[in-house]
Amino acid sequence: MKVQTILVILFSAMLLAFTGDGRLNKAFSANASVEQKQIKFVVKTIEQKGETEELLSEATIAGAPGTDFNIVLQDKHFKMDAKFMTDVVGVDSLAVHAALNTRRLYGYSERELPLYEEDVQDATLHAHLGDKLILLPFGQRAGDKLKIEIIPLTGEETAYLPSGAMRSISIKIQKSSPGGIINIQATRIPHRFSVEISLFENGNQIARGEADYLLKQAKEIILQPTGTGDPLAVNLTIDQFQRYRPIDQIDIQFDIHRIVRAENDKREAVALDWAGAGNLGSSLNYPLNEYGRSSGKTYSIKFTVKLASGESQD
Repeated sequence: MKVQTILVILFSAMLLAFTGDGRLNKAFSANASVEQKQIKFVVKTIEQKGETEELLSEATIAGAPGTDFNIVLQDKHFKMDAKFMTDVVGVDSLAVHAALNTRRLYGYSERELPLYEEDVQDATLHAHLGDKLILLPFGQRAGDKLKIEIIPLTGEETAYLPSGAMRSISIKIQKSSPGGIINIQATRIPHRFSVEISLFENGNQIARGEADYLLKQAKEIILQPTGTGDPLAVNLTIDQFQRYRPIDQIDIQFDIHRIVRAENDKREAVALDWAGAGNLGSSLNYPLNEYGRSSGKTYSIKFTVKLASGESQD
């Protein structure tokens, strides 16, 4: 059995790893299927003191592919607020986006006031079913450690009922931290979107591009001109999906650069750190004054974000 180990250290504070050789037996798709199994996540929180480990909590979350979960854990030493967004991104690849906010008692000052250590981390990991993901919010240095283990597995139940409706998410807490508090919430919202972006000159479309996106994952689209103009590079992130009825909403963040062909594809900033919000499926329009500053023409860019083909809105 070949075991793969990958270590990633972020900001010299948090270590993330996964080990194992588990594989998906079949490709998952966004289309509902009565044969498709749920994905189950076994989540353990462990406190390590020297060579001794103590299991603080253990829980299991099971739901259709794309199920997200939040864990709030608190005891007398620390408090953790962890958010996990999961998605199947290939035949045998699972993406887990982890956002952790952890605070623990570090010691006491000379005046006997409590001192706290805080850590905020945000990262996306790729693993296979059966792999073990290990998160160390305060790093791998010697001394006491707080460790979070997550093992994604194939669930026992199908993701969809024979009627085609999605099976409900289940949460089971096998062990609760003694004297502590654990709160787990799980939901499933759309993660896959189709984005079309158009550039307009005096109201006429002169460049466009389109691509599929995953929620919270930045991706660049090149808008190819219909004439002789320069392409635009748009780095876009769909930052948030908010379920409202009857119309859902999305938040986006983006940067725009002009690719100057006459200067060996030099990139010129047109818009940096822009953001917006609007209704799913509707157009989001922004004027680009910098783009046409010396031409006397008016320019604007339009974003249209829809659910990707096969993605369920419910």
